[in-house]
Amino acid sequence: MNLQINGINWGMSYENRTPANKICNMILLYGYVTNPMLVETFNLTLQTVTCYTQQLRQNQIIVPGGKAPSTGGKPPTKYILNKDYTHSLGIDITDHNVTFLLMDFMCNVVAQDELQLPFSYSKEYFAQVAKSAKDFVKAQGSLDKLNNYVGVSVPGIVSGNFVTRSHILGLSDVDFSPLGEYLGAKIILVNDSNAGALSEAFTTKERNFIYLSLSHTVGGGIVASGFLMQGKNNRSGEIGHVTLVPYGRSCYCGKDGCVDPYLCEQALLKNDFESLEELFNVFNAGPYNGDLAHSEKFQKAEQALKTYLKYLGMLLDNLSMLCDTPIILGGSIGPFLKPFLPEINKRAVKRSLFADIAPIASGSIEKHPSAFGAALICVTQTIADFQVEPENNEKPAS
Repeated sequence: MNLQINGINWGMSYENRTPANKICNMILLYGYVTNPMLVETFNLTLQTVTCYTQQLRQNQIIVPGGKAPSTGGKPPTKYILNKDYTHSLGIDITDHNVTFLLMDFMCNVVAQDELQLPFSYSKEYFAQVAKSAKDFVKAQGSLDKLNNYVGVSVPGIVSGNFVTRSHILGLSDVDFSPLGEYLGAKIILVNDSNAGALSEAFTTKERNFIYLSLSHTVGGGIVASGFLMQGKNNRSGEIGHVTLVPYGRSCYCGKDGCVDPYLCEQALLKNDFESLEELFNVFNAGPYNGDLAHSEKFQKAEQALKTYLKYLGMLLDNLSMLCDTPIILGGSIGPFLKPFLPEINKRAVKRSLFADIAPIASGSIEKHPSAFGAALICVTQTIADFQVEPENNEKPAS
């Protein structure tokens, strides 16, 4: 899959896209199109452009969405995607949980849910995931709207429908196609951090950034000049296994001193807190409320955060020096760090050689970004499949 992102070119090469693909991609980018916009963009006659939009309307792919501002004549009609044309399902698989996210054709989240289910590469596991997914979609009344694709994000290196390697899931060169068979759909497999990066690229329209996924494990996605960097062997963005502290804490990958054991969820929680919510609630409540047990908990939360932010600052400085791009903090921990962003940026500037470093921000998709990205890819792949052509033979300029 060619993962250009700011051009929403996720399902096919630009040269092979039809006018229908290009028009729908423009709507994803800008929210709507008008016939005059298409005339100017594609260098076509108004008659030809009108023919394209009429056919898309007849196929119920786009619908009128009000009037655009007038540029001197009659206000043109806005065309938007028909949100009920199809719904897309994204599934995020981790070692202990499965997340389901349903998205309409306008990329609005319809519903999301989480299931506690320890991972096992087995028919029984795939069957359970598929059954739960179908029950989830059915509960939203969307079974008849679901498209032919299901996006599946996993914490591992992906090639086609194979997970070539996943330390956290204990996998090597395994095929996930059987999950598609149980779902009765074509699955699109994607690395979880890359899925998160795609989510941010879609919502922010940034062309250059690093997406740092801070969750049960640590990963990353790198977007450069509007393209997701995947690397020669689809291994780009393995930030969790960059050495942060030489000969430091042991990592589940077998090395010592990796980023992951310093910045994953467990590095914050240790054995003192059951969840991120508990840790940050204790910290935000402050040290004094007449409760000795709480004060002791607060001290542990304060020390955990102090240590965490120190190591996070070291990593952010390394990434900033390497790529000189904005860094987006995502994953399950990212949203909790939003109140700390002024301090995080201040630390980054203090540690950096340069005073004008690119900003560090919190992710815009705070809940289940990987599942969101997996569903988003299904929307773009559906658009890539469109073969709607007008009778007029005039073609839009590429």
